Amino acid sequence: MTFYRPSKKSEYVHIDSLFGEAGKNVIDWDLIESQFRHLMKVAASVREGAISSSTLLKRLRSGSHKNSTYTAFREVGRVIRTVQLLRYLSDAPLRRRVTAATNKVESFNRFSQRVGFGNQGVLADNDPIEQEKAMKFNALLTNTAFFTTPWTSRRSSASSWRRTGTSTRRTWPTSRRT
Repeated sequence: MTFYRPSKKSEYVHIDSLFGEAGKNVIDWDLIESQFRHLMKVAASVREGAISSSTLLKRLRSGSHKNSTYTAFREVGRVIRTVQLLRYLSDAPLRRRVTAATNKVESFNRFSQRVGFGNQGVLADNDPIEQEKAMKFNALLTNTAFFTTPWTSRRSSASSWRRTGTSTRRTWPTSRRT
């Protein structure tokens, strides 16, 4: 990840190498200031629902490098990303929370791939609507398996306890009664 300096003269004792070469990767505060009114209008429009975020991204993407609003948003994004990366590096509890959340998501995705069916998860259709359907069906199937497993385990555990008269935590029946 690229860290951005607040000014060309900024230097840091222990972490200067994260920012790359001195004088490079500098935030253009003048651009943000000159476009601030436009940035706030766009943000207010998205918040009020006057424009969807996907429509906004499509508009900003077309000819984006010449679009000063796009360039200002990019600079604001660089500021936010640099601040968040610095917080992440300096805050051990935050790193633990991020790691825990990432592990949960990765576990869910691995489980989803195992549960998935058809062509080993490869989307064979070029139609975005069909691709979205396949992904949503797989997510539905994964969630169904994920949420019914504890329920069925609990039911089988309770019926096992009734059959043997003992707790399943202490003993697990190895054969079925007829």
